[in-house]
Amino acid sequence: MRHILKSTFALTSVLALAATASASGIQGGDAFKLQMAGQSSWEVSCVLAQGDGDRVSSHQRGRNEQDRGRVMADDILNAQCSYAVPQTGMLQVSLDLSGTGFDCPFTTVEDGVCGAHFAAGQEGSFSIRRLPETGEAFTN
Repeated sequence: MRHILKSTFALTSVLALAATASASGIQGGDAFKLQMAGQSSWEVSCVLAQGDGDRVSSHQRGRNEQDRGRVMADDILNAQCSYAVPQTGMLQVSLDLSGTGFDCPFTTVEDGVCGAHFAAGQEGSFSIRRLPETGEAFTN
């Protein structure tokens, strides 16, 4: 029960951190803002594709409960990220959706921020993509 409460608190903290970061930092609706926090030696690596064809790579790593990671960039079309959580750790990841056209790859969405909790021993990947813009429908 204590672990569940700690995990819930951590996810709430990451979502609050993401909401705070959206109020400052990179300006503009096209900004990509991915944040992470956790326990033990978690790792998150991302390759982001920009609109001009360039690719940006980021590798974030945490070693204790105070470590946080952040990937922020402009003009991002999509991102491919991988993560690894050690047997004794946990990882919270959040993506700021406010004013962006990004699709949420996670299940938890609150106040324009989507997030996920990865438990000890988990590793995998997730993709973030920009949703296609839709024009207004014609009506007669």
